[in-house]
Amino acid sequence: WCHIRMIYLPMCFLYGRRFSYNAAADPLTMSLRSELYGGSDYNKIDWPNHRYSIADCDNFSPVHPLMRFAQTVFQLYEDWGAWSWLRRAALSF
Repeated sequence: WCHIRMIYLPMCFLYGRRFSYNAAADPLTMSLRSELYGGSDYNKIDWPNHRYSIADCDNFSPVHPLMRFAQTVFQLYEDWGAWSWLRRAALSF
């Protein structure tokens, strides 16, 4: 048994259910955001532009262009073409 499954399976389930945490109501989360992001407005950060932002000291192997293409295709699928019947079937399993 792979222990990493104990982390990724619940995360996939929550993502499939489109779980949303109301971080604005949690003072601890808001405090951490202001500390980590230097007081800038968290909601105005352009997250898609930072998909491949990796510190030089952490970049052991650069992301291959084919992987970037695949991730872009999967993101388009998630944004526009997710088949709701397939998602429901997967989550009911």
